[in-house]
Amino acid sequence: MGKLRLIKLTNISSFVPEFEFIQFLLFSSPSLVTMSIVEHPELEPVEALRITKRLLQLRLSSAVSIDFSSDSTT
Repeated sequence: MGKLRLIKLTNISSFVPEFEFIQFLLFSSPSLVTMSIVEHPELEPVEALRITKRLLQLRLSSAVSIDFSSDSTT
């Protein structure tokens, strides 16, 4: 995964295994520049906020941009 630069994950909900997978990708991809996360269409706003807060708590390289949205066209 050393050359992985862009990741797009879709239909993400608030399941723990999904978040653990996101964490794994972030910490295992030193060349990562952008991670786009598109939430599941039926995800409650409270859960979307909880995911966003957890992502912000991770200590990441300043070179990584995480885009979290509800729009699958991004």
